[in-house]
Amino acid sequence: MKSLRGQLLTWLFVLLTITGIFAGLGSYLVALHEPDEDFDDTLRQLAFYIGEGASQSALSAPESSDLEPEDVLVIQIWDSAGRVIRMSDLELPLPRQGKTGFVNVTFAGDEWRTYSLVRPQRTVQVSQRVSVRQELAAESALRAVYPVAALIPLSWLFVWLVVGRVLRPIRCLVAGLAARAPGNGEALDASGLPSEVTPLVEAVNALLARQQALLDFRQRFLADTAHQLRTPLTAAKIQAENLRHASSPSDVKELSADIERGLKRMALMINRLLDLARADMPDRQPPSEWHDLSGILREALEDVLVLAGRRSIEIDVTGQDEASILCDRVEIRMLMGNLLDNAVRYTPPGGKVEVAIKVSSESATLDIIDSGPGIPESDLPKLFDRFVRLGTADVDGSGLGLAIVKAIASRHAVEVNVSNRRDRIGLLVAVVFPMARGSADARATPRPRVGKG
Repeated sequence: MKSLRGQLLTWLFVLLTITGIFAGLGSYLVALHEPDEDFDDTLRQLAFYIGEGASQSALSAPESSDLEPEDVLVIQIWDSAGRVIRMSDLELPLPRQGKTGFVNVTFAGDEWRTYSLVRPQRTVQVSQRVSVRQELAAESALRAVYPVAALIPLSWLFVWLVVGRVLRPIRCLVAGLAARAPGNGEALDASGLPSEVTPLVEAVNALLARQQALLDFRQRFLADTAHQLRTPLTAAKIQAENLRHASSPSDVKELSADIERGLKRMALMINRLLDLARADMPDRQPPSEWHDLSGILREALEDVLVLAGRRSIEIDVTGQDEASILCDRVEIRMLMGNLLDNAVRYTPPGGKVEVAIKVSSESATLDIIDSGPGIPESDLPKLFDRFVRLGTADVDGSGLGLAIVKAIASRHAVEVNVSNRRDRIGLLVAVVFPMARGSADARATPRPRVGKG
């Protein structure tokens, strides 16, 4: 596995080394040529400011000299007649130049850099060995390279410290993740992290949130299943034990009927739990297709026609404006079916359920109005809770129908409002679908009524 820190250090070390080499080479080349101008300027200044008076005694060489070769400058002065009136070294009689300026001359196997100042009264000439100049320039250039060479390892150390400090928050983040307990969905703290790492932390937090939602969903489903199936399974076990000890055919028949009813209730509960699990599943893809609201309503009505006919409940579709909604067709049908099923089950035999779809400029509303007993106002907030059954106790049900409605409505951003009727006893359910496509003044298509009995 490649280390980000190792790669950063390697590339930065290489970059700094190459940069140092080029910087040192550039400094060396610049320092190698710069002394030439200084040396030339020295020769010129000497030629201009050397003294006038010179006697023949000046022609004599000094008795002893402790000068280094690089310090030796040959100074020569001639008068207007070309006679030598001063010479710093009698052993180096360099040739006289005829015009003012710099020139390189070769004498006695050495190359000399010479500056001549030619005037009517005299000629002054100052010379220096080229090899000495080159040696001094090389030493100066090397002295210029030493600081750059010393900075390269210092820059390595500085980069090593900086990279370690910059990556320290990431190491702490990784250590914190590694030390987390399973199931800990708490979001990571992105404060103090580099801005380039923040999107990664945000993505990890989103992943943790989804994971936590899945864990919560699993625990909730397991708890609901265990809570709801424990009682019917225990009852079925007791009834089976009683059936084994039944002594008469009538007892066998009665116990068998009890077991059958218990199994039906258990099957209904399992189906409801599965429906709730599908509706409550997190991280599902959002709906992407438009569906006709009236068509979904017709399918939901077909699901409750048999129950309504058996209970002599009249279902009256009073309005059906045209509208399309962005939804999962199966889930919206389940939402409508659960609401219609509740309305039919809690409406007394011979009662009536009214259904209507009304479309406005921004939404479509499905109204379901029954003539049942209604719900006390204090119990309305608990209506969509799981396993809560309000109203008549003898109505079959699992207490999950409206919880499924709530889950589906939340996923589709649908608003479900429940209130007691004001004109008479009964319940009014208004389902508001946002972003509907349709016409508010479209002609309503009446649906056939389900007769009583």
